[in-house]
Parts: sequence; structure tokens; C-alpha cells
Amino acid sequence: MEKIAQLLGERGVSFVLESSNSLFEHVIPKTIIWLMKYIQYDDCNSLLRFLRSDVVLMGSEDLKRVAKSWELRAGSWELPAPMDVIYEIYERYHSCEEIDILFNNPVVLAYEIVTKFRYASVFDNETDIKNLHLFMSAVSDFLNDPLGYTADLDGFIRFADDCREKKNKKQSTTNEKNAVQLLTIHKSKGLDFDTVFVYFDSTKVNASRSVIELDYLIDKENYSRISHCFLTMNYKCILRELFPDEFQEIEQKRAIEEINNLYVAMTRAKTNMGVFWVYKEKDLVEEKNLKCKITRNAKEIAEAKPERYMMVSHIMYENKSNRKGCNYSAFSYYKLGLFWS
Repeated sequence: MEKIAQLLGERGVSFVLESSNSLFEHVIPKTIIWLMKYIQYDDCNSLLRFLRSDVVLMGSEDLKRVAKSWELRAGSWELPAPMDVIYEIYERYHSCEEIDILFNNPVVLAYEIVTKFRYASVFDNETDIKNLHLFMSAVSDFLNDPLGYTADLDGFIRFADDCREKKNKKQSTTNEKNAVQLLTIHKSKGLDFDTVFVYFDSTKVNASRSVIELDYLIDKENYSRISHCFLTMNYKCILRELFPDEFQEIEQKRAIEEINNLYVAMTRAKTNMGVFWVYKEKDLVEEKNLKCKITRNAKEIAEAKPERYMMVSHIMYENKSNRKGCNYSAFSYYKLGLFWS
């Protein structure tokens, strides 16, 4: 969906991307917390990430100078301009002067960072501004109720890191009425729209070698218990050999989930529905998985009645090659009712 959002943005099409990410994964809070970590922990890595971000966009040579200066703990900072501001904030935060005691407050520090580095100018679209306000509210709410953390900068940083890992405090999105809404199938449940476009990619079926897969089966005699649990990473072939019956049941379970997801996607449209199918010709011939079987059936129906399901004004066929030389094809149909005809 991020790729679709990028393409819509490049073409000036308004869109709403419903984010499931934590507020603290957004670029604004993330960069502010990087600088906070440097100020609190003297963490050079966080400082360099902040300087390399869109807030400063410091070049590689200047970054090397900053890293070298930090490593040598140089007394004089003959460094790029932004470092003067950062050094001033750092000194005020660690000052023992009574006038700077309030500066230890995370709200004041966050406001100082946002103001000094002109966040509202660097990130000026509606969604970014909303998330900036959400972040400032989150800092203020934290001080009123630190939720078991210490009510200081160290406590807030630990709170923000935990929220990011647990994906708490969701990001905000724009509320434009005429914008294209980008939703996952799961988030579209219970909703309906006049026109819906579904992106169905049958090429994305194999999990990465680095992904751990968890499968389980419910005890059919006692549904409150799990009868089998399998934790694997690229060892499906072994699972198939050692537990053939359980493996088949797991595959059937996944197929049912896939069909249910597709049913949800295909029943969101009230008037018009367009589906964009992406596949590899070889996979359709072999029918290597359920997605390929569904795509092949849809392709045959669309080709049998092109006047009904394949409109010339929309994308018809497209062939592309990826870096590995595999040919990918795509077709689309546009009209409601393919799976009900």
C-alpha cells in the first residue's frame, strides 16, 4: 500500500492511508526522540540519525566531522551550523542553573526542538501537522500520568520506545472527503463504498527465509485446547514429510482464510468494482497455490467475456520483468458481479 500511496502522491491524487503504525514511528516524533536520546544519553548514533534526517539533511562529510568531534570529545565545536543549536540545547538541559530547571521538562524540551528546527515548515502537509500536534499532546499527557515510568526525559524516552514496539498510540491520517482511501482487507470489514479497486497479487506467496511462521490446530474434541503447534522458518518441506495430515489441515485452513479475505474484498462495492490481478504465467499453468487458481479462473472468465469484464479504458495487459528476469503479467476487469455471474 505504501507503493500505491507513493504513486498517488507523485500524481497529485489525494489519498488517505489508514496507518496501523504507532505515532512514535512517524518521522516527526522519531526524529525528535533521536535528538532527545542524544541529549539524555550522549548517544552519538542517535545524534547522527537526527542530523541525517529530513530535518537537517546534513551531508556525509559534515557527519564525519561531527562523529570525529564526538569521538575525540573536542572542546571546541568547529562544526556545521545546526550543531551550534544542538550544543546550546544540550548545555541548557545539563545546566545546574536554577533558570534551566524547567528545561528538564520533556514538554519544554520538545517545544524547543520543534521551534529551533522549524518542524512546521519542514513537514507542512496536513497529516504531518496532525501527528506533530498528537506528539506534543502525548508528551503533555505523559507528564500528567507517566503510567509507571519516571516523569522525566528518561521515562518519556522509555515510554515512547515501548509504545513503538507495541504499536500503541496510532498515527493520524487526513480526513479529506474526496480522497482515495487505501485500506487493507481486514480494515475494510463492515465498510462499503460506491467504487472499489482491489489489488490481487498472486506472486507474493512465499514467505521470506527470515520470517518465522507459527501454525496451530485446535483440538476437535476440546475446542478450548490446541492440539498441535508448529514454529518453522523455511522448513515446510520437513513439516510436510513428518506431519502430512496436520500439514494438509493447515494448508486447508490457510485456503479458507484466503477465500474469506477475498470474499470480504469483493463485497465492499455498492456500484462499481475493479480488480487488478498480478501473476506469473508459469504459476497459472502449474496452479501452484490457491491464489494462482483463483487468478486463472478470473482470467478465463474475463477473456471469455471481454466486453463485460475488460474495458479498453482501463489497464488490460502488461508484462514486466524484475531484476531476476521473471516475467510478470497483469490484467484488470472493471464492473460489478464477476463472482456472482
